[in-house]
Amino acid sequence: MTGLRPPKTRFLLTVAGAVAAALPAFFLLFLVWPEVVVPAYFVSRGGLLYETIYFPHTPLLILLLGFAGKIFGFSALLFRSVAAVSLAACGALVVCGVRRSRRGASGPLTGLLVGVPLLVLWIVYMEGPMIWPEPFLAPLLVGAVLALERFEMTGRRTFLVWAGLLLGFAILVKQTAAWALISTLPWALFVSRRRSFRRAATLLSASSVPYAVFAIGWAIAFHTASHVRWTLLIPLSGGFAGEISTVVPWQDVLDGVSIFLVFPAILLLARNLPGSRIPRSPAPWVAIGVFGMAWPRWGLLHLAGAAGIVALTAARAVLVAVATNRRRRKSRAARKSPSFLLGSALLAVHVVVALVAGGALAASGLSGPAFWWDDAATAALGERVRARLRGGPFLNFSLASENLYAITGSTTPDGTYANANFWYVLNRDGVGDRLVAALSRRPGTPVLFREPGPPDWPLRETSLYRFLSTRTSVVEEIEPGLTWRVVQ
Repeated sequence: MTGLRPPKTRFLLTVAGAVAAALPAFFLLFLVWPEVVVPAYFVSRGGLLYETIYFPHTPLLILLLGFAGKIFGFSALLFRSVAAVSLAACGALVVCGVRRSRRGASGPLTGLLVGVPLLVLWIVYMEGPMIWPEPFLAPLLVGAVLALERFEMTGRRTFLVWAGLLLGFAILVKQTAAWALISTLPWALFVSRRRSFRRAATLLSASSVPYAVFAIGWAIAFHTASHVRWTLLIPLSGGFAGEISTVVPWQDVLDGVSIFLVFPAILLLARNLPGSRIPRSPAPWVAIGVFGMAWPRWGLLHLAGAAGIVALTAARAVLVAVATNRRRRKSRAARKSPSFLLGSALLAVHVVVALVAGGALAASGLSGPAFWWDDAATAALGERVRARLRGGPFLNFSLASENLYAITGSTTPDGTYANANFWYVLNRDGVGDRLVAALSRRPGTPVLFREPGPPDWPLRETSLYRFLSTRTSVVEEIEPGLTWRVVQ
């Protein structure tokens, strides 16, 4: 880097961070969740979300994936590329965001060498890379943090508006991202140096714009309000929490705590640097809101939206620790203070857990398949489906094998779709009854059927399951519990 001006150096480091963050999407085990891919596939075939495709999540990721699939075709390479773009954006923001030094490239370089590897390790540890909304929130949330910090530094309302818009787009990826907005409002009201009710209102208003545009524009374009019902009214008042809630495993709680140890670590370290802006950073406030996304159905996957903020904070914490250590000539007390020692210990635990746990998962997933898409079991089942269907429609009630619709280029009997995993979709708005009516009109329709087991017992209470149990006959057993049936 010798001889390069700092702006050019920062640009090269940013590009390197984007590339380094994106590569794992192509070389590690990859998860292709049917809950996102199959609605996107039916969108690409002309289906309308919330009218013929029943799904209780906001649409941005599904629409983007459906658009890309329509142009390039649905493939493992497409899914990996889409995830790689998101990871690249997050890696670039992490490198750009670590700018604690006024001279040279020490900040961005630390972002590249510390922040980007931690970003990848934590994404892997939280079940990624994958096609699922939470990891795609990471660049939006870290971008919102950086915009809020620029607002804090400059007082320019534009940055506050941009932060709100990024949080709003996060809500369009998955509506539970609203927790990140909720946890940020106290920062704008009570912590920011520029705190005020007016500025908090500006943040809230800007964050509401993306969903408002979606709600109004979708209604005008398609003459429907079903999108508001499925993405807002049903999730808020439809009793989802009681139906899908799970007990929180203590091991997952400990894992989650280890991820977020970096925030008390940097606060303790910053106490040894007079004038540091770290205590007023919105980073922990935005990240803490991500914990709300793990309710009522717990899982480390739901914390993946904070991976970029965590990696950014860890890289900054390393710089703060180094800067504190450099002050030893002036004050040995600062280097040996309890806050410095405890902060360093917490930072070390955070990094070690990422290296050991995330590193082990990354190593075990090297050159792994796109699971639920081109792994051996799914590929073999896909061939059996093609051989039986010969291009015709069928109903897939085989749970984790929902991707078979997209893999085989097939459709449902009448083009409507609801994921068979989601009993809480099948039992609302008459969705199950509509599927039953479509099947009743088409005797002889093939059904790929897997008997539900725990934790999917509620499926047995749906009208669709009752119909499949009584109005279909078995024609072939593929494996224990998985059969081909036909509608009588």
